[in-house]
Amino acid sequence: MQFHERLSRAMSQRKITQAALAEHLDVSAASVSTWCAGSKRPTDVDRLEKMADFLGVTPGYLQFGEGAMANSPGEDLEAQRQQYRDDLTWYWRPAPRDRGRELGNAAAYAFETDIPTLARESAQNISDEKLETAPTVQARYTISELSGDALEEFLDAIQFSRVRPHLEAASAMNRKAGNVIGRGLAEVDGGRLLVIRVDDFDANGLTGPEFDRGRYMAVVRNILDSQKGETAGGSFGLGWATFPSTSQFGLVLCNSVLSVAEDGRTNNRFMGVIDLPWHSIDDEEFAGRGWYGAVDPGDTADGPRRTVSYWENEAIVRDTLLHRTDPRPGASFSIVGAYDASGAVSEIEEMAEKFSESLADNFWPAMVDQPEEPARLQVIVRAERNGHRVVENYVNPRRYQPAKVAAFEKHLNDDVVEGLDETGDVVRRSVTLRVPRRTAEPSHDPYEHEAVLLVTQASDDDASRPSTAPGAVTYLRGSHMVINTPKVGALPIGARSFHAIVLAGEAAGDTPDARAADRFLRASEPPAHNKWTGTSEITSSYVRGGKTAIEMFDADVKKAVREIIRQPSRDLSDGPEALKELIRIVPPPPSGKRPRVKSVRDHEVDEDGAWVITEATVTLPKRQNGRGWTLTPVLRFGTESGAAIPVRWSSIEPLSRCEIDDKGRLVTPSSARTATFTAITDPSTHPVGARRAKVLVDVRIHTDEVDS
Repeated sequence: MQFHERLSRAMSQRKITQAALAEHLDVSAASVSTWCAGSKRPTDVDRLEKMADFLGVTPGYLQFGEGAMANSPGEDLEAQRQQYRDDLTWYWRPAPRDRGRELGNAAAYAFETDIPTLARESAQNISDEKLETAPTVQARYTISELSGDALEEFLDAIQFSRVRPHLEAASAMNRKAGNVIGRGLAEVDGGRLLVIRVDDFDANGLTGPEFDRGRYMAVVRNILDSQKGETAGGSFGLGWATFPSTSQFGLVLCNSVLSVAEDGRTNNRFMGVIDLPWHSIDDEEFAGRGWYGAVDPGDTADGPRRTVSYWENEAIVRDTLLHRTDPRPGASFSIVGAYDASGAVSEIEEMAEKFSESLADNFWPAMVDQPEEPARLQVIVRAERNGHRVVENYVNPRRYQPAKVAAFEKHLNDDVVEGLDETGDVVRRSVTLRVPRRTAEPSHDPYEHEAVLLVTQASDDDASRPSTAPGAVTYLRGSHMVINTPKVGALPIGARSFHAIVLAGEAAGDTPDARAADRFLRASEPPAHNKWTGTSEITSSYVRGGKTAIEMFDADVKKAVREIIRQPSRDLSDGPEALKELIRIVPPPPSGKRPRVKSVRDHEVDEDGAWVITEATVTLPKRQNGRGWTLTPVLRFGTESGAAIPVRWSSIEPLSRCEIDDKGRLVTPSSARTATFTAITDPSTHPVGARRAKVLVDVRIHTDEVDS
């Protein structure tokens, strides 16, 4: 059943007309008509969630057909179950005759073994595997907890009793792997098993022959086999290593619907892969890796016969939680005995939220709809116990990265301004990346690529999570995956809180220089694809100077950011150069536990000789007693020797998140993390003329606190 059929069925069951659905979603009747006819799909995340709620179904049902019944239940399914029990077996690669031992897959140690890494690497591969003919690739992550009969049936389907002796033997040979395997076996013996399933739809699938170059071999048999184009964001081989390394057993099951037929077949290509260290059982030595599939009829060598893909058996993919409810091409993977090695999360609800958060943080640009086309990537995350769903989240990037998504959408809609004036404003600039001459094929002359820099004024609410905190630059290229988010240092006094985004390479446009820049930046990424730097590929493929070009680009980006955030938000200025040298903000104490003046928007000496401090922002740490702060701004004149001399204020005006009490002090609520005020000194209390001394701005803390 296709999307349009599920939509029509849900509308019929709820007796909702196309006109009623169009009115509820605030779209045209023609749009709903195209969805019901199957010529288009809705792509906006908010609209799809609203549609599902109105129809009384889940987004997962509309997108993937969750809950749909099989076309071949009952006796046919049971016959297929008996067939795979007869056909499937495990094959273990024999140890080499030279007695060499591989005690682990080095590729697995290139990454942290945690949920955020698995989310980033898997979604990167999914994005890169999008069909060229499809506008969007859809991903689904399911964390399943199995127990009782459901656990026993799953273990029986994968012949776990034949796998266990190998796990126990490998555990005895490698202390690090042994500890992990031992915990996994103890969990199974305790009646619990976690399985993480990763699906993609409208993707290529595991195409290619059984024993020759192709996507299938890159995943199932080879190590570090890229199978990617020049500007793709990762490699199957290294990215794939995060799958077995997230399993306590190194065990992953695969099922795929192919976009290109292999020997006339496309449906349910099944294979299991396990990645263990060298081990021995009863004096028989094994290299470590094993495969669960059908016996290869073409293997006539002595000894155990190797296994190959098992095709078109609905029972095995159902019994191993790999049933694909949508006929669109793509691949499904089940990570058996899944865990988060960091220990940060263990319950399936926590894992689901960590997946959602990590996917949105790393791929929010790919999840944003373009003006003329849908988002490149759409994601659903689910958690279930024995098939009963407890969590379903259609990952909405606006929930996790609201400020950056809003800035990106304003750029796409050409809603930008020349200077920052208020929260949410977006300034757009060009920054040049000088791509050196490429010597490797396809070679090209040097290019000057104009990357796009976006800077938006942040709000104080943006610091709710580390990944949303202001003050950093988000770098991305054509894959629309976030590469890294370095902080911008050496900010000017009075700098506004900000987010910056750099669209480089094909993220900036589809031109020869953009394509050349994307290829260059891809070559500058290390295996984790988390920064742009000098690499061996840069050295071997380009003339000298590639790393320098990247460093200069980064420096120019940050310089441009500083210039933008230095601009006044109204008709203000930094004041005379002489005054800028006279004022400084008192640095925070070593403990960092008291309020401090973070910035001053503007400062000047007026015609009466008074210091005018405009929009001074005070940071307010959270107090252990849960109360707000009571404080008084202080301005001191510096002296050549001895303590600075405080002066009095003629006026203090609270601007935001504070108020004046009856003693002339600023009082802040317990929820405030910043407060802003403007103040003017009393010139009669100045020890010398205002223009003849340096001044220091600070706040005095009062102990008679107030509840707010």
